[in-house]
Amino acid sequence: MHAHSSADLVLTWDGSRLHVSVHDSDDEVPAVRLPEWSATGGRGLVLVNAVADHCHARSQAKGKTITACFTPPGGEHAEPSPNLPGRPGPDRASRGKRRATTCC
Repeated sequence: MHAHSSADLVLTWDGSRLHVSVHDSDDEVPAVRLPEWSATGGRGLVLVNAVADHCHARSQAKGKTITACFTPPGGEHAEPSPNLPGRPGPDRASRGKRRATTCC
């Protein structure tokens, strides 16, 4: 929507983390912002940063790529398991510790 172009989505599992990358042809790297409460958009990076272990954006010769990394509960080399409704996700304390490691 914001890039006004098509986008490529690449999911990569490296044995310990899921890397989710989105590439589009717009070279403007987005910034995290807090939109008005009634706005219908503008929360994408806020939401990604809230659930990802690490997230970064980089400009490239033809556009930009945003990559978010996710470590499944149980740490490295654990099989990915969905955070199903009614099943508690990782607590904020352990998520903060994992966030300190660079994965992308």
